[in-house]
Amino acid sequence: IWFTIEATILYRQAQNGVPTSPMRLFHGSISYLTVLFLAVAVDALIPIAFFG
Repeated sequence: IWFTIEATILYRQAQNGVPTSPMRLFHGSISYLTVLFLAVAVDALIPIAFFG
């Protein structure tokens, strides 16, 4: 949801000629993907038996 809102704001600003900072959206999305992939990797490394 965050990405969609930020992308829409960036798009509207660009359409209206307002100076934009697309790198802010880019860095946020890269950070989100990094955390997501780390969570998937940790989940794969932790044995299921550990939780019960």
